Amino acid sequence: MTRFIFTEKPSENPEFPLFSFDIYVTLHKALNRFPELATVPIHVWIQRKQKPLACISIDDDKHDIFLHSVLNHPDTPEQVIEYILIHELIHTRVPSREVNGIMKIHPPEFFEEEKRLVPERELYWAWIYIHLNGCIYPDKKHEGTIVKRNWKKSISGHRLSLEEFKRTFCIEHVLPTKQLLL
Repeated sequence: MTRFIFTEKPSENPEFPLFSFDIYVTLHKALNRFPELATVPIHVWIQRKQKPLACISIDDDKHDIFLHSVLNHPDTPEQVIEYILIHELIHTRVPSREVNGIMKIHPPEFFEEEKRLVPERELYWAWIYIHLNGCIYPDKKHEGTIVKRNWKKSISGHRLSLEEFKRTFCIEHVLPTKQLLL
């Protein structure tokens, strides 16, 4: 049985990755934190027409992670993509559940696990928020981050490395909220 976390499986042809790193090496780094997935085939797809910034399709025999095209840029830091991959993989470990009568894709233990696996997640969210601010918005109902349809009009060309970003911004003043979601 297939479970889609947050979205339907995109139907378009995937994009070729433009990252300055090998996405499958990055996926392998992320998977080092998930030994229970060692035998499960996992693929990463880059899609232009999907709404969420990222999502995962969980099948019994394979998993597919979908990244939005807005992330597909040579200057997007590998650590940011690794964090997003880890976030999506946590869905395989911490399933959705009811909290106070409401079904939650990200129950409290999800964020506890995310903080344990990626203690610097606020840095990565700050980078995402600064570089994609005009292109994304939070969707509280679906507990995710949506990419606007006209994102290409709002995107700027250059993206800072994480090192440049840390020198330029005070992270505590960048994030509008402590709990942003993918």
